[in-house]
Order: sequence, then C-alpha cells, then structure tokens
Amino acid sequence: MIQLSELRPSGKQRVYDILTALEFDMADWSESLTNKERSPSSNPKYCYNWSFVRDDKKVIVLFLWYEEMRIINGRIYQEHSFKKYAEEQEKGRKKRSLEIDYAIGLAYEKKLSIDVVICQGNENTKGVLKRELDQEKWFVTGYDDKTGACIIERGNSYQPSKLADQFDANNIKNPKYEYEKYGVEYARSSVIRRKVLLRSNGKCEYCLSDGFITNSGDKYLETHHILPLSQGGDDSFINVIALCPKDHRKAHFEKDSFLTQESLSNIVKAKLTVGNC
Repeated sequence: MIQLSELRPSGKQRVYDILTALEFDMADWSESLTNKERSPSSNPKYCYNWSFVRDDKKVIVLFLWYEEMRIINGRIYQEHSFKKYAEEQEKGRKKRSLEIDYAIGLAYEKKLSIDVVICQGNENTKGVLKRELDQEKWFVTGYDDKTGACIIERGNSYQPSKLADQFDANNIKNPKYEYEKYGVEYARSSVIRRKVLLRSNGKCEYCLSDGFITNSGDKYLETHHILPLSQGGDDSFINVIALCPKDHRKAHFEKDSFLTQESLSNIVKAKLTVGNC
C-alpha cells in the first residue's frame, strides 16, 4: 500500500514539457507570446493554469497540491469545489477555477482518466516549489453539477474491487435529487456517497459483512441517511452510513429494530473519533 509521502514530488518538471509528452498541440504557446525573446514554456497565457484539456477532449491534466492529498482505507483522494471557490475570486483565479471545474466535470461525464501533476508548495513565496507528473492515473468518482463539489481518486480503476451503491448499480448518472414523500426534492451528493463507501472499505458499517460483488465487478452496499432527509437530516458525511441490503431494509422497515438512528450515528461518530476516515 502506497504512503502519501511517496507521492511528494522530488523535482520540478516544466508544464510545457509535461503537456508536450502528453501530445498536446503546443503551437499557440509560441504564436501567442508577445515577447519573442522569452521561451514559449514561460508563456503567461498558459503556464499558470491549473488544468488543461487536449483539443480532442481525450486527455485531461490537473495540477493538484501535494499538501491537499487525503487517504481513507488506503485510497488516496482529493476533495474540492472549484465552482464555489470561483465565486470568491477575481479575474485570473476565477477563470482558472472555472476551467478546472469544467475539466473535472468533463472527466466525470465521459468517465475519462486524469493525468495529475502533483505540486508541492513553497511556504515563502506561496508558489510551486516542486512539480511532477504522477505515473498513476486518477479518476473523478463523484461530481455535483450545481456546486462543483467533487472527489478525485488515485488509481481507482486498478483496485481489485470497486465500490458501488444503489444509485451506481441502477446507472443513475446524476442522482442529485430523489423524490420522497409528497413530491419534495432532496439533494443527494455523489461526493458524500463516494466518501461514505470509501470509509466503509466495502463492509457494512453495522454488521461488518462484505458487500456482495455485482456482475460488473463492484462491491455493493447501500448508502442510508441516518436521520432521513424528509425529517430535516443533512446530506453529510456524518449523517450517511453504508449498509448491506438486509440491514438497510431493517433500518427502514423492521419493527423494534436495533438499527436505530442513535446506534447508527454512534457507529459513524466512533469511526471519526479514532481517525479511520
């Protein structure tokens, strides 16, 4: 199992060289340069961007900070909301925020892998100290159109078994909303669902049994809101738990069930307390 420290970049690759190796069309880096004495690799039109999408929209490159890497049960990920971040920014940073949000949304919609350049920050200048292209592919495993909230995982497609819940299994592309009683819409974040599945590590968080393997090779569990959305519960990491189908039905329908809101909430809180997630 790889450690986060192993991803810390040791050198500083040029953005220009990384994109050239990934077969981007680099002509405009030279043509749009006002000062022809400068190297195309230092073209300010491009070299400060946080993301790049190749013209054929088949290759996407993101520049992510090493300092923002997180890990749950051995899976390395980052969580962002660049669309929301853009609302607080001006000019250049706003443009770059919206561009990286577009790139992430495109990767999620088309199920494309992502090339990630890991950057280490310079505490003194707030700039980039080191930067290297990760040799492992990354994938957007959750993205919400409205807020731009996303979760990006390293090497997810190479895991021996993937994780899926009832929305994934039913091929619901963007289960942002589900109609409950009286036709009221309730938000359901794909990012929250994904983080809960990662926290579960493929096991029911109540009985600890393994999720079953679906025909597509995913390990299946069901995500459940402890305090129902219809009763004012939050769509949040602490209010959602991963259950096997049997326990999920019990939580909803069993008379005098042991799967009370209190017992399920305590399970999640205990995991958060001991730092399992």
